[in-house]
Amino acid sequence: MVLLRTYDFPLNWQLIVKECKIRLGWSLFSLSVTWLSCYCFSSELVYLFTKPFVSLCFQHSYHLIFLCSQITEAFHTTMAITLITCMYSCMPLILYQIWCFCIPACFLYQRIRSNACLFESLIWFVLTMYLTFTYLLPHIGSFLYGFHQTSTVLLQLHLQPKISDSITLIIQILLGVTFCSQIPLVAKQLLSSKIISVSTCIKFRRFFLLFSVLMAALLSPPDLSCQLITTIATLTCLELAIVYAIFCYVYQSKLTLFAPPNGSDILNKSSRKNISSLLANTLSFLAKLNTIVLKKK
Repeated sequence: MVLLRTYDFPLNWQLIVKECKIRLGWSLFSLSVTWLSCYCFSSELVYLFTKPFVSLCFQHSYHLIFLCSQITEAFHTTMAITLITCMYSCMPLILYQIWCFCIPACFLYQRIRSNACLFESLIWFVLTMYLTFTYLLPHIGSFLYGFHQTSTVLLQLHLQPKISDSITLIIQILLGVTFCSQIPLVAKQLLSSKIISVSTCIKFRRFFLLFSVLMAALLSPPDLSCQLITTIATLTCLELAIVYAIFCYVYQSKLTLFAPPNGSDILNKSSRKNISSLLANTLSFLAKLNTIVLKKK
């Protein structure tokens, strides 16, 4: 019968609460300073958010003017832009504060895994944001602007968009892209921690389509094209995660298939130890022999 020894480490709850207050205070201070900075440069942020649509209309020699039909519409739009920019800017700092609070209680392999997870999440986020502002938003704008170029003699269409509708559309696209960018990472962590298996993912693939449609309905605006793009993006990320899990499963099975047995591994380790000790004894003997020869000379 094997007895397991347990160690009881006393927890200093006052120190833990104090650290939580300090880190929460720094996070709130950073949020407030970032929000004030974003509010001071709110006009530049509005231009940055609407730049894909403005540049698209400039390419078609059309001077785009955004309208405000209510007196509080510009204020609400500015607050929404400053809030979403503040959240995206302070999210790395908040994650860093959480990481610094939780990492002392983790083992070495947990630290390595959490560091890799955070680094991979940051890479996916930066890559998707770059692709969104560079390719996705201009293509969505050109697709929506194409319906306003079908003017005929009987029907004249003149584009005068509202600033609140345009900013709301862009924010919803950014939130949907952010959610889709973290799907491969979440699926990878669930598969690596064996919470779900590859066979389970393959078995319930039909439910992934329903999940993608529900996420598209929640995150995208009530437009068929936007919901279709969000559904395809979410489903593609899930399918890529399944393919990655299958490759990892096949690779691990090959490693276990061609790995040497335990007995041969032990023999290899013991033989390496014997060879290293033999080399050390030989080198010490040669050193002693060299000193004896030098003394005789």
